[in-house]
Amino acid sequence: MTTVTAGQSATFTIPTGTAWSVTTSGEAQVHLVSGRSGAGFQSWRVTPDKPLALAPFNDGGAIRIVGVSGTTTDAARASETLTPAQVAATQALVSGAGNVIIGVFSDYAGLAAALAASATAPQPMRFMAAPGATITLPASGITINTATFGCDFQGAILDASAVTGNNRAITLTYEPSNFSAWQKYGQSPMVLERFILVGPGKNSGANVDAGNGTHGIYTQGRIEAVLGNRAVRPAIKNFIVSGFDHGHTCGDVSFLGQIENPTIYECRVGWRQLAATDSGENYRIIGGITTSHVPAIGRAIAKNLQQDPYWKPFFDAFNPVRQWLAETRPDTVIVVYNDHGLNFFLDKMPTFAVGAAPEYRNADEGWGIPTVPAFSGEQSLSWHLIESLVDEDFDLTTCQEMKVDHAFTLPMALLWPDQQWPVRVVPVCINTVQAPLPSAARCLKLGQALGRAVASWPGDEKVLVLGTGGLSHRHRG
Repeated sequence: MTTVTAGQSATFTIPTGTAWSVTTSGEAQVHLVSGRSGAGFQSWRVTPDKPLALAPFNDGGAIRIVGVSGTTTDAARASETLTPAQVAATQALVSGAGNVIIGVFSDYAGLAAALAASATAPQPMRFMAAPGATITLPASGITINTATFGCDFQGAILDASAVTGNNRAITLTYEPSNFSAWQKYGQSPMVLERFILVGPGKNSGANVDAGNGTHGIYTQGRIEAVLGNRAVRPAIKNFIVSGFDHGHTCGDVSFLGQIENPTIYECRVGWRQLAATDSGENYRIIGGITTSHVPAIGRAIAKNLQQDPYWKPFFDAFNPVRQWLAETRPDTVIVVYNDHGLNFFLDKMPTFAVGAAPEYRNADEGWGIPTVPAFSGEQSLSWHLIESLVDEDFDLTTCQEMKVDHAFTLPMALLWPDQQWPVRVVPVCINTVQAPLPSAARCLKLGQALGRAVASWPGDEKVLVLGTGGLSHRHRG
């Protein structure tokens, strides 16, 4: 049994199948560092009236116990010696600058101390902002290493109104201490969530079209010849960004990783992907867009109901997307969708099918959706995707002739309302209709394989991925 006092911390290994119980006479924080089959970081607040019980972990793992006040005892381990780094990092949080108290801060001094502590800690650290806090960021902005620092801001306002010129309010990097332990495009292990980032205004800079001006969030990777290309894939959730020239900007070796429930408004450019500058890697996928394809959208387009009070909010929501497309100008679109009986029916339903035709035309399936101009196929990329996916053990149906239905045409019409199609296309069809259906895990692997295939394609086109629908057809998880 080990006792952790205020200002101390200890990390304990959880043997496979071992249950844990943590009791306290004061207050403590318990951080799940690893375990639960890689479920990621979790944190609990432990008080005398609420002891913490952790069920047995089938895969083992590790927890970190941090004492805030009084004493905290784990009931499952013998004594364990703290390393000097662990003691120093924890004491810095307890007594450090600002209002840092075991990872809870309420001002910029506290945030700065937390960032400093995570930079020298022996393992990634998770923090919290005080609920309702307003944290004023400096004019130069801040940099967060997403390999070591995570935070639940609990709705805190990050005031970046002092950021001007070409500065970035928050720059996200990915700098693990042991890069060899991570994959080339590894997901950042920590999460930033529940914050409101407010900038100086959407006209605070100049030469915005060239990438200048203020940036709310800027994800920046780094290229190192020794370690290989290092990319940042931040995990950010439930956040709001407003009042910048650029709401979210991806640097030349950065990707949008795990982004959940973002709200970006009152920015001249909501999302921006900078061009790649590394000649040794292909960063051709400029972004991904998802949208519904319900047939009612096609009827609304056919009847010119875009300004109808019912439909106007829906169609207006695509204006920032169209603006981004006009700026980035993709060359090719990979459309991931599901067929509704135009090519395949219940008696013949491939799990995955890829088009390799020079041209794709649509037909009316009974919904009254008009015929649209034909789509030009990108056959070179199509065959490269097919060959790459087969090499990765995906059994595909290759379609050298293929019609496309409303699941394909409506998302394209939402992005390019004039229906002039300034891009070439590659259809990728997934069975979401007839059992047996591919699992969500299998579809994820397909998407990852598509990304690798595009990265290895010798062409120099900019590629957009467009995903749409299908989940409503499923009757299994």
